[in-house]
Amino acid sequence: MLLAAVISAFLAVVLLVWGAYRYLSQGPDETERRVRARMQALGHGGEPVALPSLLRDEHLSEIPTFDRALHRFGIARRLELLLKQADMKMKVGVLILLMLVLAALGFVVVNWITGHLLLALATAFLLGAIPIFHVKRKKAVRIRRFEQNFPDALDLFVNALRAGYAFSGAMSMVAEEAPPAVGKEFAIAFEEHELGMETKDCLLNMVERVDSLDLKLFVTAIIIQRETGGNLAEVLDKISYVIRERFRILGEVRAYSAQGRFSGLVLGLLPIIMAVIFTIMVPDYMVVLITDPMGKILLGAAVILQILGFVTIRRIVNVRV
Repeated sequence: MLLAAVISAFLAVVLLVWGAYRYLSQGPDETERRVRARMQALGHGGEPVALPSLLRDEHLSEIPTFDRALHRFGIARRLELLLKQADMKMKVGVLILLMLVLAALGFVVVNWITGHLLLALATAFLLGAIPIFHVKRKKAVRIRRFEQNFPDALDLFVNALRAGYAFSGAMSMVAEEAPPAVGKEFAIAFEEHELGMETKDCLLNMVERVDSLDLKLFVTAIIIQRETGGNLAEVLDKISYVIRERFRILGEVRAYSAQGRFSGLVLGLLPIIMAVIFTIMVPDYMVVLITDPMGKILLGAAVILQILGFVTIRRIVNVRV
């Protein structure tokens, strides 16, 4: 048992290091390098310029067999979309590999130390979910930055239209003048439009990359206006006002729910802090929870109830505006 645990832990660490190396060493492949060099030579006199990704990588993993297997499952496509919305270059295969390695490492270590199968499975589940939580957090941070800068970028877009710029010219101005959180997405949409893609498809691709309600309002207004006609600058001006009002109301809601969020944080950390204090001051008192069968059941039930309570409080105070 000890030998198997050591071998499993060693393999898990090796796979984890290999996956991290593959993630950190990813870059544009040789085909994209040639396309970039050709476009720079033809369109920009050979001077180096910053271009978005020119080729769409359809591979979910660099291992051909694993890639073909992943294409058969819909969850792999959902993970690919999540990584795209988080603006991470990691492939789905690397993400799944990290999840499996962390889960296996947690299961082996906890099962080796405690010998409790259910506790080892729970640890494996929690550790395996860490990469997903990290990706979702990066997605939330990216969308928050985008939405904070989007109203100003929208005003810039409207002013460019009123100044006489064409739609593509207004997109180019936003791409150049807006902060990177917004400008990067408009730059990609502008390049797609310049390469011959329909305006509607460029905007829908941007909505797919950025899961933002404000951006969906912007794209919906443009698509409807291009089909029915009307004053686009006036429509976008009203949308900008609605977005700013939504942010104002959201700030008020967060201020009113601050006490509930702080209470949830305190209630979530208090049992953990008390368990650490009792373990240090009265070790025999806490050993019973780990050694006695009933103590293990009570400890597992406490953890489950603690998680349910934390999730419930978060759902109560998380008011969507």
